[in-house]
Amino acid sequence: MTDRELMQQALEALRTLHDENMDYLTRNKLGGENNQCMVFAREIITALRERLAQPERTWVELTLMEIEEIGRPYQEKDRGIRAWGLFACAVEEKLKEKNA
Repeated sequence: MTDRELMQQALEALRTLHDENMDYLTRNKLGGENNQCMVFAREIITALRERLAQPERTWVELTLMEIEEIGRPYQEKDRGIRAWGLFACAVEEKLKEKNA
């Protein structure tokens, strides 16, 4: 199950619970609209709807050319842990840039 499918399923379950509880609270004059749980549920429903309305994104991978370009400055340095750590950070920054 994808994250998107899971969010959709959670939204549907929360909406059902919210609506059923709102009916109960309203019928029994228990202040459904102002009930703290109902307010919180509406906020979560809104957040899920907004997130699901955003287009799905696909991960953009680095090309071999980009990896070579990023790694070029580290080829001449010490090939120890420090150089690989710096290289990993540079790769991570490039991926964040591509997937922002």
